[in-house]
Amino acid sequence: MDASTRSLSELPRYFQRFKQIRREFVIYDDGFRGWTFTYSEIARLAENFAARLRSQGIQKGDAVAIWSESRPGWVAALWGCWIEGVMAVPIEPQSSLELFQKIQQKVHPRLILLGDRVQNPDIAALRISEIEQSGDYSTPESRPAVYEDDIAEIVFTSGTTAEPKGVVITHRNLAAQIPPIEDQIAPYRKYVRPFFPLRILNLLPMSHLFGQSMATFVPPMIPASVVFISTTSPREIVRQIRSRRMCMLVAVPKVLEVVRGLLVRRFPETADLAGADRFWPLRWWRFRRVHRMFGWKFCCVVSGGAPLSADLETFWANLAIVVVQGYGLTETAPVVSFNHPFHVEHGTTGKPLAGVDVKIAEDGEVLVRGGNVTPGYFQAPRETAAVFEDGWFHTGDYGELDARGNLIIRGRKKEMIVTPEGLNVFPDDIEAVLNRLPGVRESAVVGTDRVHAVLALEPGANADEIVRQANAQLESHQKIREVSIWKGRELPRTQTTGKLRRAQIASEVEAQGAPHGAPGASPSPPAGPPGIKNGRDDLASVVQKYAPGRTVTGDTTIDELGLGSLDRVQIMMELEEKFDASIDESAFASATKVADLAKATGIAEEPRFPTYNRTWIARLIRAIALEAIILPFTRFFAKYEISGLDHLESVRGPAVFASNHQSYFDTAAILASLPRRWRRRVAPAMWKEYFEPHFHPERYPFRERWANSALYWLVTLLFNAFPVPQSEKGVRESVRYMGELVEEGWSILIFPEGGRYRDMHPFFPGVGMIASRLHLPVIPIRLRGTAEVLPPDVRWPRRGRVEIRMGPAIFARDESFADLARRIEQAVRVLA
Repeated sequence: MDASTRSLSELPRYFQRFKQIRREFVIYDDGFRGWTFTYSEIARLAENFAARLRSQGIQKGDAVAIWSESRPGWVAALWGCWIEGVMAVPIEPQSSLELFQKIQQKVHPRLILLGDRVQNPDIAALRISEIEQSGDYSTPESRPAVYEDDIAEIVFTSGTTAEPKGVVITHRNLAAQIPPIEDQIAPYRKYVRPFFPLRILNLLPMSHLFGQSMATFVPPMIPASVVFISTTSPREIVRQIRSRRMCMLVAVPKVLEVVRGLLVRRFPETADLAGADRFWPLRWWRFRRVHRMFGWKFCCVVSGGAPLSADLETFWANLAIVVVQGYGLTETAPVVSFNHPFHVEHGTTGKPLAGVDVKIAEDGEVLVRGGNVTPGYFQAPRETAAVFEDGWFHTGDYGELDARGNLIIRGRKKEMIVTPEGLNVFPDDIEAVLNRLPGVRESAVVGTDRVHAVLALEPGANADEIVRQANAQLESHQKIREVSIWKGRELPRTQTTGKLRRAQIASEVEAQGAPHGAPGASPSPPAGPPGIKNGRDDLASVVQKYAPGRTVTGDTTIDELGLGSLDRVQIMMELEEKFDASIDESAFASATKVADLAKATGIAEEPRFPTYNRTWIARLIRAIALEAIILPFTRFFAKYEISGLDHLESVRGPAVFASNHQSYFDTAAILASLPRRWRRRVAPAMWKEYFEPHFHPERYPFRERWANSALYWLVTLLFNAFPVPQSEKGVRESVRYMGELVEEGWSILIFPEGGRYRDMHPFFPGVGMIASRLHLPVIPIRLRGTAEVLPPDVRWPRRGRVEIRMGPAIFARDESFADLARRIEQAVRVLA
């Protein structure tokens, strides 16, 4: 086609639109702290990356592979590719090296971007975190013309068990969804402005087109911000929604299911769906404890990536939370239909987007036509021809359109069971019944001509009784004929969307031998809790990373591995994410073998950290007290000799101030030495054990705990201090709390010796962990003379000379926490 007759892509124009928005756009929480980027900052990073592509000779039509967790650099890299006409090749972060190599051989990417959470394969790549570093860029006089039919992405949809199939997505396909969605949002934009900022927790990966849509196209239309987090732990999801005051959760049904499990355990009344049809305010009031836990802004869940079961939809709607689901495929880039949040039609996927034609074939298959539909599969003309007929794309899904034009999806065509009587059975219908029954953890229905149920059961559940109850609710052609008991705790699912891997399930069931008849079968022993059976291997694999070259089994003792306290903290964090459970740190610390660590999984008591001292009234009181009382008091007793303040001029902050520790006078002395812009944004760490009567009042008499609590509140108010334990118990939460402080612009003051000493002692490696995990520069400080001003055995200070020396900032390198702590310690020592 002649260039003069081709239409230019709308994506670069859309990029210029959101570039002008002056609001926060992307928030990324890496598990330790959050990072916030505005629309204009993401646009600048995208243009930086586009300039980088050009400088490396990567041109329009070349491919760039993005193998990373969702993060700001992912969004910037994607837009950088689009405005340059470069093809992006998204790869799921959990993908194996084998799958990546297959994709690499097909598309031959000129550049590979790797995320921090991707296992580091031995390939030449650029870390995507480097894209997030700000820098200058030179806008080219002209960019290459990008047209609608140019390829924007190649998205691979199959796993390692088959040859990867790449879906070609053009600029036209992606841009087709923008006008119809924006037209539906525009009339309601004015009503949501009083609730700004609006934040969306997006748990769908950027490698998934729906995840991209909810991160790149929808937020600018409101405008809202999108939040990425590093885990799908239900407790962390709830904590993030509450602490960041989010209004919407975007997730696959499996995530909504595990969060439902958490809610039912904490609030058993949520399992009762008897009042699901009550007036919305009555339902909200009934479950106000749930809304208090999530925060008052949270009001909507968006389900995508896999079918949403009717009972799961009803559960969330019963909580007075809007449930929005849609329908689409990678081949439709991705949206075909969706429910409008203000006009939800339960049980359906909503109406097709404007410009998207949908019809139902004679056999019930959903056919789609429109600008959003892929032109075909990458270098696969035969597969492309097989899914198109007269311009209509065959989705492979069965569905129907109701009287109001809403699309209802019945199931996958290739998964449908056709009975000997010629009747159709959809596995989702059977699974919805089974999953509601007590004792069923989850289920899968497989088979070709009869219904075969595969059950993952709770301990003690009886398969015969479960099948009898299910068959009593099913039509005659739907009744379960065969049943197998799954030996593992969970059925295999796809890593990104959580869809059941039915082919794998059927294959493994067949390999196990003949299934049980139904009813009348005796169940196999159910799977044990995580870490006791299949989970033990997972747990050992986590520990193995901290004992390289060692053989780790469930019987391996903790002592023989030589794990340090910070190693245990790291392992606890990874186990929390793997098992979706909080770790009981007392049980964890007392574990003697690797297998014993599984007993530590459970709901742990949430630690208490001060938050009132960051409110405006507390900051005002503290500023007045510091300038009018505390600093004049310290300057009266201490004659200061300060050097090295010039090292702060090159540090933007926040930072970690790491100092030797001689006296209780040290904190006030350091604050008095800092410039005003620094000292008003410092949070000192204090040892939690000193305030034992406050945290455990049941162990102490009234007078002692009252005095200790009064001192605790006074110190946290006047100095913005926070507790840090000296043992590994609670260190994880302390680091996360420091991350919250840093995210708000507070610097951390810490004394890494762990005690008060006239002569310096070795630094604990915790300071290395804090600096490394929070990505903070460390300012070394050497104190002299405070032990004479306020000795350990004296309650009232005396006048004396205090010397404070500051060194140049230290930045973490590719080193262990202990090595970094030693480097910081040495920097403090040389300041003598």
